[in-house]
Amino acid sequence: AIHNGVLSLYHGQANGKLASAEGGRIETGRWHHIVGVARPTTRKLEVYLNGRLTGSAPFDGTIRTLPNAGIGIGDAASGNGAEIRFKGFVDEISIRNEALSADLIGKRFAGRLS
Repeated sequence: AIHNGVLSLYHGQANGKLASAEGGRIETGRWHHIVGVARPTTRKLEVYLNGRLTGSAPFDGTIRTLPNAGIGIGDAASGNGAEIRFKGFVDEISIRNEALSADLIGKRFAGRLS
């Protein structure tokens, strides 16, 4: 989610609790490379902004699945409404079933700059 210029990763756990990691401040009027990673083996949520780790938090290593529920990008997990909606553009989205390494995330960001 991006709310009031702050980047956050929210992750629903199997026990119904929500884990979150804040990951830096977004500047308006600029493109940013944002990556959120849930690492079940180390039980860490990680947020990367422009190729570097900017926030992390613990989680229980599980994921909550709900029927008919999708993924939210740029929205807040706490509710639904125009006042919390992300207003901007998303250029590219990639969802993977494996956690990218910090090194690979940094290299991918650097590659986009060239």
